[in-house]
Amino acid sequence: MATASSPQEQLSHLLECTICLDKFKRPKVLPCGHTYCTACLQSHINSKLVQNGKRQASFPCPVCRASTAPPDPTTDADKWAELFPVNSMAASLLDIKVDIPPEQRCNLCVKRNKETPAVSYCRECKKSMCAICQEYHDDMSACNKGNIVNLNSGNKSNDIPPNLDFIEICSKHLNERIKFFCKDHNTMCCSTCGFLEHRKCETIVTLDDMKTTFGISVKSKEAETNLKRCHSNLKQVASVVTGNIDTLNKDKAAITKQIRSLITQLNNKLRKLETDLTSMMDAKQKTEESNIQSQKTKAQSLMTAIETDLTQLDLVMTHGSDIQKVIMIHKLNQNQERYLLIVTEFQNDFTGASMTFEVDKTFQDLVNKLCTLGKINMTRSKLNISSSPTGNASVSK
Repeated sequence: MATASSPQEQLSHLLECTICLDKFKRPKVLPCGHTYCTACLQSHINSKLVQNGKRQASFPCPVCRASTAPPDPTTDADKWAELFPVNSMAASLLDIKVDIPPEQRCNLCVKRNKETPAVSYCRECKKSMCAICQEYHDDMSACNKGNIVNLNSGNKSNDIPPNLDFIEICSKHLNERIKFFCKDHNTMCCSTCGFLEHRKCETIVTLDDMKTTFGISVKSKEAETNLKRCHSNLKQVASVVTGNIDTLNKDKAAITKQIRSLITQLNNKLRKLETDLTSMMDAKQKTEESNIQSQKTKAQSLMTAIETDLTQLDLVMTHGSDIQKVIMIHKLNQNQERYLLIVTEFQNDFTGASMTFEVDKTFQDLVNKLCTLGKINMTRSKLNISSSPTGNASVSK
């Protein structure tokens, strides 16, 4: 049966890119929630950019196949991967060194500045041990082997106390334990710190001397009370902040609705103006076309009369008598004067027609000045949160 993986292995698996199967390098997250290395994602995009001879405007997620478009399609496709946001959670976890929990470390390896998972615990030595250290323990220690507890068997016996040695390790010198308390600086230190940084201090006491006057029970209660107060206040802050986020979301929804209403009103007004202007243009065109058609009809009637005179002249000149010819020519001369007068009137009075559009000055000024529909104001106000916790943080007075 497969054993459960350790927290380190589980976390390491979560931080692996499903394309290269290695730890994320500059992790980028897609809208569907899946994360990939920037280079791996760009290679995938390049492989899917052209399908069936056509350039695509999106690409499928390698895992869920969701169609994904770049945040800015106008950007060069070779840089699409850079446009997606960084998975800050994954990036932060990659920078964290995952330590073995203190209660699961081998106590003997910790003394050699190593972190090795413990597999057993000796009730007599009160030490946790890894497999190698247990072998040495069994060979060299006089402890009864019956006091060895296998930690991997699920044994949670109450006589296996947690290993709290990590509390005593100096934060500046990891191979030394805290042994002194400097009252001048209100800080604890190891021997090296005491020699290098506190040798001129007037009041330095050992922890053995300090524990008898420290008042562990009282100060433990104070610390617990202050921490619980801090936790309660932070919980209230988190609640207020969450409420404030909800308020911002509601404000955004209301403003968005207001903007869309303005756009709708503006579109309706513009459509009405368009309808009115189009109707006016149709009416003017119809009137002008009627005038032009009347002039055209008058000209065609005159042309018909002239064509009739020409036909009669040809007929008389071919078959008529001299008297008929004289009469016809005299009649045509009279008609000609009338025709010339009408033609002259046509030439002087006829005008062509065309349409132009003159934008209303008020509207043009509005268009020129209209660069925004309004302004988004962000107002910050003091949130009503109870006062921060108080308490004496010093360890000794």
